[in-house]
Amino acid sequence: MSAQATPAEIVFINRVYQPDLAATSRLLSDLVTALACERGFRLRVICARTAGESAAIAGVSVHRVPVARIARLGVLGRLLADAAFLLYVGCYLLLSRQRPGLIVAKTDPPMLQVIVGTTCRLRGRRYICWHQDLYPEVAERLGFLSATSPLARLLRRWRDWAVAGAWQNVVIGEAMRDYLGRAGRTRLISNWALNDERPEAAAEEVAHFRALAGAGLRDTGAMVLGHCGNLGRAHPVEPLLGLAAHYGESGPRVLITGGGVHYMRLRRFVAGNRHWSFLPFQPEERLPALLAAVDVHLVVLDPTLGAMIVPSKYIAVLAAGRPSIFIGDPEDRLARRIVAAGAGFAVAADDAPELIRVVESLRDPARRADVGAAARRLYETQFSRRVAHAAWSDTLREGLAA
Repeated sequence: MSAQATPAEIVFINRVYQPDLAATSRLLSDLVTALACERGFRLRVICARTAGESAAIAGVSVHRVPVARIARLGVLGRLLADAAFLLYVGCYLLLSRQRPGLIVAKTDPPMLQVIVGTTCRLRGRRYICWHQDLYPEVAERLGFLSATSPLARLLRRWRDWAVAGAWQNVVIGEAMRDYLGRAGRTRLISNWALNDERPEAAAEEVAHFRALAGAGLRDTGAMVLGHCGNLGRAHPVEPLLGLAAHYGESGPRVLITGGGVHYMRLRRFVAGNRHWSFLPFQPEERLPALLAAVDVHLVVLDPTLGAMIVPSKYIAVLAAGRPSIFIGDPEDRLARRIVAAGAGFAVAADDAPELIRVVESLRDPARRADVGAAARRLYETQFSRRVAHAAWSDTLREGLAA
């Protein structure tokens, strides 16, 4: 597509936008770069002002909102910064005389789409909601907000009103599509992985992570289980506690990388167990080596959140060509697709014997290699960067022409 074919500007709105081309550290940054540089779209991004983001991309203008989290106030500081960002965006869209061809709102901060949807409907502008998760339902399921409270009912109705007015609602999971389909038009475009091209991880870096997991030169045949990413309130830790209790120091090595409230709980539970190792969140440039160092990845999700959240780590594991064990609702739509393709396994969160059985079945390196190869094939055909970017390009062109 040439720039002349799409003269109207498209505006993306999200709190975080990092256009560092070397790091490719966010899906939004990656998509914006591809749309501008490879497909000729003219874009503008509205985001919060953060440090260390000076890279410029031809065809992309960036409007940074002058708000920042007040670090010393912790969670309260984040809430205040998010509220200020939402207020600024609402006023900007309501008062701006510029008339973009299309506005795309993500879900950071929560309820951003409600603000964007309200102002766009008042101004008669076409917009797309890009749903990464669903609020206020996530807050309700995690106990931050009572589902029966007047506030929750108001927020759900307001969100549904914004969804109904959207030209399109882009969702990242089939269950999310079914859930939102009652309120508005939906289109499924799965997220892709930042390790999409699967660059060959340096052998020494892979060996470094395996050594940290206790599978070094003297233990080259050890199987390494891993969980990479957040272990927060949406990720029940009981299955991992059960795994630790069952194996003690006689089973697979386990590498837990990330953070979150359950990360610390798990670390305290296995303190002193030399088979369990913990690392903080790693820089994204080390992601290929980290994923390659783990033989079998664990993906944990609260069974009640299947329609609200799609674990991004799941897609990264497929891209890395590694087997995964999904621990949550075995009927989860994405999990069922992966199981059907022979690319992983799904276990109920409360079925400890089945989890142990699946782990034991993957002790065989040849079995792991077969499942890993199926995972990469599934990624390339259904979840790759190429597939997602093409779907987004088609969607935006349709939106501009509508």
